[in-house]
Amino acid sequence: MWKWFLVVIFLLGFLFRVIGISNHPAGFTPDEASFGYDAYSILKTGKDQWGNTLPLVFKSFGDDKLPAYVYLTIPSVAVFGLNEFAVRLPNAILGTLAILVVYLLVEEIFKDKRLSLLSALLFAISPWSIMLSRGAFEANLTTFFLPLGILFFLKSLKNRRYLLLSFLVFLVNIFTYHTARILTPLIFFSLLFIYKNELKDKKIFNISLVLSNIVLFVAAAGFLIGGSRVASSSIADINFADDRYFAQVVGEPSIISKVFYNKPIYVSIQFVKNYLSYFSPQFLFTNGPAEGTYGMVPGIGVLYFVEVLFLTGFVWSFFKEGQKKEILFLLFWILISPIPAALTKGPGYAANRSEFVMPAIQIVLAIGGFYIYENLKNKKWKNYFIYGMTILFLINFIYVFEKYWIGQTVNQASDMIYGTSQIVNNLKSTNAKQIMVAKDISEPQIYFAFYTKMDPRIYQQFSKNWQLINGWVDQQGSYKLANYTFRDINYNVDKNLQNTILIGKPNDFPADSKPTLQINYPNLKPAYYIFNE
Repeated sequence: MWKWFLVVIFLLGFLFRVIGISNHPAGFTPDEASFGYDAYSILKTGKDQWGNTLPLVFKSFGDDKLPAYVYLTIPSVAVFGLNEFAVRLPNAILGTLAILVVYLLVEEIFKDKRLSLLSALLFAISPWSIMLSRGAFEANLTTFFLPLGILFFLKSLKNRRYLLLSFLVFLVNIFTYHTARILTPLIFFSLLFIYKNELKDKKIFNISLVLSNIVLFVAAAGFLIGGSRVASSSIADINFADDRYFAQVVGEPSIISKVFYNKPIYVSIQFVKNYLSYFSPQFLFTNGPAEGTYGMVPGIGVLYFVEVLFLTGFVWSFFKEGQKKEILFLLFWILISPIPAALTKGPGYAANRSEFVMPAIQIVLAIGGFYIYENLKNKKWKNYFIYGMTILFLINFIYVFEKYWIGQTVNQASDMIYGTSQIVNNLKSTNAKQIMVAKDISEPQIYFAFYTKMDPRIYQQFSKNWQLINGWVDQQGSYKLANYTFRDINYNVDKNLQNTILIGKPNDFPADSKPTLQINYPNLKPAYYIFNE
């Protein structure tokens, strides 16, 4: 019976993650297109879009993407071709397989099939997991590889052959996303510390320690090989000089202003604010992420509101039943997860950067819900609890996924750079010698390469002449790819160019201009204008 419950949960999780992934989330980000085109380029030439052979860090737009998602996408692109479905499919598959891993991990730790099934179910229907499994968002990969590495480590306590598997999976996890590169070594070392007594064989413990240090070394080396994205988004360059200056202007002595207005103080305060925000009710249950650029929906929590009750149950169990080492490990996992996100700039509430917390948080919630159920006095109340929770979860599910399926399309499609495929499709029959594209279409070159399935050899010939200005390709004054030129548009001058098509956003053109073709967002607001020669 338990097996069939797991099969149903697994199939539901798969359907939630794969149905309609080409169009939901609406839009297709430059990062997604870049992952797909790099996979296509590797498949065709053995080199990335910059002409680098089988790199461990993909230069992409200058943001140094880690390689796992690209290489995982190669088989999908080989089978289904270069399209949105093929690029997003690997994430949906691994997001689904993570459900099974969660079940096995909880069973390995707690030896309770009911708790294992509940943990798997909460993860399978998690809006946080589902939404980030439906796009080519590399942060989601860690929700599969991290618990798998932990599972193999725990199995190695009984069978040492699993230790090497655990090590290899942790190594792969380091190459999924920058957050995992920072936190994976901490998880590995914490496992060694917590289970040091179980590692009675001194030889095995020493081997584990060596493997952990290799993981740490690889993670640290990764920052030296390609860490520009982390460095450029750090809160360490926070500005405090203005506040110190104005404090002195109103009469504060210089020596005192230096004590209160300095980088360590400012960075520490900002870090604490950022860190605590990821445990706030606003992020978890009501408002959720601050931006819709990763298929998420601002305005709804990353957890279901009804899960407040399960969280309460966990706190109750933690203080009443004592702190077992397995619970302490889960709490450690949860508490370190927001650290990388808290160290970065931006609007905050970054669901992708804090996704490392999954599935630990779903396991904790399952423990809380199960504890409440076990402490109800009789079978009648237990049945009421199951029926009530089922109804509340169903209501929450319907509400959240209406906001995702419809609300994301209406309100966040622009955040996901919706409309670029329509641009390219409308240019397929053109004979124009030059196509002028505004740079404020984020990294536009990748969309034309992706949707035209441009020969990577041609792309590589042009990319070798590009420069990174302020760390990005599209910050150059002007650059070319085949017959596409990317630069700021000066309509009054460029409209006189012969045999040229102009493409840009509405604000790239005079308000009274009349485009040959207007491409709209799903909410019918204008997204892009196309002017034929």
